[in-house]
Amino acid sequence: MLTPSANSCQNVTLYITQHENGEHVSMLCSQYLYYNQHHYPDCYNQNYPTQEVKSKLTAHFGHDLQVWLPKPSSKSELVYSSSIDIREAIVSAF
Repeated sequence: MLTPSANSCQNVTLYITQHENGEHVSMLCSQYLYYNQHHYPDCYNQNYPTQEVKSKLTAHFGHDLQVWLPKPSSKSELVYSSSIDIREAIVSAF
């Protein structure tokens, strides 16, 4: 079972919670997979579900993160610091 990599958690801590930015879940998943591919190749799974990465990050960070699903729901979800307004997160992500 893969856990959020140290690199993924550090990125979320610095970029999202401390600097109060938003990031697409798909981008966080890509970073997570890239890190695992290069540091844990035996555990790497290119088909690892984006929703699993989101679940692991939200479990790790708890109430410090919020997730917003734009409409239409075919777009990637946005993860942002719970200390900012959704509008600020959208502006920082786009």
